[in-house]
Amino acid sequence: PLGESLAFRKVFFDSETRKALDQHHSSKIRQVLIIAPGYDTLSYRLSASYPDVQFWEIDHPATGNLRKRGFQALGGMPSNINLLMVDLAESSLSDVLSSQKGFDVSAPTVVLIEGLLYYLSEAQAKNLFHRLAQSVGPGSVALFDFFTWDEELNCPDVGWKLNSKWIARVKKAGEPMLWGIDPTKLSD
Repeated sequence: PLGESLAFRKVFFDSETRKALDQHHSSKIRQVLIIAPGYDTLSYRLSASYPDVQFWEIDHPATGNLRKRGFQALGGMPSNINLLMVDLAESSLSDVLSSQKGFDVSAPTVVLIEGLLYYLSEAQAKNLFHRLAQSVGPGSVALFDFFTWDEELNCPDVGWKLNSKWIARVKKAGEPMLWGIDPTKLSD
């Protein structure tokens, strides 16, 4: 079911981010980049536990403004969270990050891309990863989720009986799922 799937996804991203920060302490990972966090609270939840880590969130201005109001309602944004309100459809990720005071494009970074890739075309997803490779240093850790692609249905295989109904619902809401990954075609 969808609820369990989302819960597992949240646990994965939280635990893997903590693991990357804890295990790579000696390599000095001190940046976490979250692309399109939406309403996720990971940076807020981890900011106090990792006060020497800078959390960088990049989200669309409409969502970013809602996040900003949410932080204000919680008493303000922690000093180690940096909210960048940018439409990545109109701006280059590498240009945005390289222009930010305090973001080190040569430093190892934990990167999270959760709940986004399947809404991009294959070309957009490849471009995002290409720009990302230009924006973080050696030793970085990338965490992302994806769906496999069902060639027969020409849509992501979300693994549920109501697959086609759910995909139709998000498409009707203006967020069609455009891309999935064939794990057999991934290289190391």
